[in-house]
Amino acid sequence: GTEANPVITLRAGERVRLRVRNEDAGMRHDFTIKAWTVATKMLDDRGEEDVIEFRVPAERGSQAYTCTPHPRMMTGSIRIE
Repeated sequence: GTEANPVITLRAGERVRLRVRNEDAGMRHDFTIKAWTVATKMLDDRGEEDVIEFRVPAERGSQAYTCTPHPRMMTGSIRIE
């Protein structure tokens, strides 16, 4: 979808393959889940993308994701079910 900073719902223990694409010309972005040590490379310009793969921790709850260059505007939560 096009919703800014959507809540991402994942299942505890599942393997995830996530493709992140920068749609902003002239702006740098990444996608980081600091608590899980998961991050894309820095996407320097429009059209650049990266794929990350990780396993969701077994415990249910929530975790934050963020864009390192824009942490105030670009942050959201991951719900683990």
